[in-house]
This record gives sequence, structure tokens and C-alpha cells, in this order.
Amino acid sequence: MNTFTVLEPSYLAKFKCDGKACDSLCCRNWQQVLDDETIEKYRRLDGGTGKIMNGITYDEKIGGSVLKHKCERCYFLRSDLLCQLVIDYGESALSDVCHEFPRKTQIFPNSFAERTLCLSCPVAARLALTEPISFAERELKLDRDNYYGHIDDADTLNGVSFFFLQKKSIEILQNKEHSLKERIACLGIFLKRADELLRNGQNIGHGLRDFSWVSNYEPYITDFRFISNLLPNVSRAIDDSEPDTQRYLELINKNSSLSYDEFINAWQSIEEEFSQEIENFLVNEFFSALYPFHIEGDFTRNFIFFRTVYEFLLLLIILEENRTQDVVINAVIYISRRTNHFAYFSAALKDYIENFQ
Repeated sequence: MNTFTVLEPSYLAKFKCDGKACDSLCCRNWQQVLDDETIEKYRRLDGGTGKIMNGITYDEKIGGSVLKHKCERCYFLRSDLLCQLVIDYGESALSDVCHEFPRKTQIFPNSFAERTLCLSCPVAARLALTEPISFAERELKLDRDNYYGHIDDADTLNGVSFFFLQKKSIEILQNKEHSLKERIACLGIFLKRADELLRNGQNIGHGLRDFSWVSNYEPYITDFRFISNLLPNVSRAIDDSEPDTQRYLELINKNSSLSYDEFINAWQSIEEEFSQEIENFLVNEFFSALYPFHIEGDFTRNFIFFRTVYEFLLLLIILEENRTQDVVINAVIYISRRTNHFAYFSAALKDYIENFQ
């Protein structure tokens, strides 16, 4: 077990897994993939009795062992929403994914790590979206090394000024003196300049050290046809026919007569009413998904992908007749499930952005 200096958002220290608050959502319908060490541990604990191993099966599609489900619930989930494995053997018996989710940990060189929560978890989403986010470092022992993400090339991180870009971008996203739309536009200019410096062989940290708010820009204009056709195209590409997707598709059809002006007015109203929730989503997404290095390509391409996720969130909220905080949180959970747990969603979204005519 190694000790790391961990940078994490303020809300994470308050998080406690509470199955009763979400009906143990991650133990129902979601597939829990088992790492090799856990399978070996389960074989030893089982001792040939079948008490554990009867709850494990091999999934051909995934190409690995998973926990069985019965009646759309994990084999080991009890009626009181507690885990039988934990009851019998303690928390150390949990697999990496069951032990860590919804925590996301990224390991960097020099015993440094970043940690956040995946907002596909309803408890995490409500906690992360409702109070302003700050970041702090603390010393933490981390013992699930095989589960964590790893970026080991210190020279590359320094060469592209990763931590500088991350910190400065989040500062822009949290600048409450400007509207969310203005912050997004300024972030795009900032990352475009970073691209130019990198192409010219200049140091990004030095070149953008004194970057201040950009006020003389043309705010980007959302392509209503682009954003309203996003979900029908992407869900079809990945064969996403889940009930929540079908519901959003029905809402898109229901709102097909929505004019561009109505869309923009609703957008502005939502940004004003739910500014904190949307800001927190953007900050958490930027930090946890390692922007501006989330997808292959330059910083500007990453920015366009990030901006599209932001616009997609706003569309899902606009579609609802009664726009409440719960509607915003549910839309965040929906998007986070797809960006984090649907294997081909990000690739399909990237293709949609690049091929939209």
C-alpha cells in the first residue's frame, strides 16, 4: 500500500456509499467485472463450497468473469441492500470495481494522484452538484493499483504543461463574474492559444501564465440542428435502447417544433437558475476526464468535444416541461453513465461531431 499526495474536490471527503439512498443502483442491472486477483481470492475463500463461486459467471461479450445477476440484481445483494460478501468476509472481499466505484483515481509520477467521483452514482451526483467545488491536497494510502488509471510519462506531462492547463481551465469555468456561455467561449480561446504555442515549440505555461479574461470575442452560436440530432444519431450508433434513452428520444420528438429562439431563451433561463449545478458538472467532468487530453487530437478538438457534452446536458434539461434541480441531476447521471460506462459512446459522439453536415 503506497502513500500518495492526492488532489481531489472538496465534496469527496463527505461521500459515503449509501445503498438505501439510491436503491443500490450500481448493484442492479450494471455488470460488475472481476479482476484476476479477486477471482483467485474468491476461490480461496470459497474453498469448494460454491458459496461464492456460484455467484460468478464468464461473460463471452466482455471476455471476463462477472458477478451473476438474478432478477436484475447482483447475486450477493441482500433484501436489506447490504452486500453478502461484505457481511461474511469484510470490505476487503470486494472486487476493485465494487470497492472503488464511484471513486475515480488517476496516478501520476512522483507519488501524485487525482481523485474524484463518477457522477453516474446518484449519491455522488447530488453531493457534487449542489455546493461550490474547491480542490485540496491530502496524503492518502491507495491499495487498488490495478484499478487506477496511470500516466507515467513525466516528460510528456511537463512538455504539454498538463497541470497548468487543467488548473487554469478550471479557474475559467469557475469565474462567476461571467455567464456559463461566456466561460465556455473563453475556455475555447485559451485552449486554442495553447495549441498555437505548442505548434510553435513554445512553453505553454510561460506563454499563457498571464492569460486574463477575454472580453473581445464573438460568443459561439449553437447549431440547434446539431445538438437536437445528437442523441438520435449516437444512440442508434451504439444500439442504446435503454428506457431512459427512449424517454429522451420521445421528448425530442415532442419538442420538434421548438424554434431556435425558444431554445436559446430556455438555455439562458436554465443557466441562470441552475448555474451552480451546471458549473459543478463542467468542473467535475473537465477534471475527472483529464481534459484537454480526453480524446485523441489537439486541445481545440478536446474543447469541442467538451463543449458538445455541455450543450447535450442543456438540451436534456430544456426538453423537460418542469425544470427542477432533480431534472438537472438526472440529466447529469444519464450523461455520466454514457461517458463512463458505455464502451462506444465517446467514440460515437466523436464521430458524430466530426461527420455532422
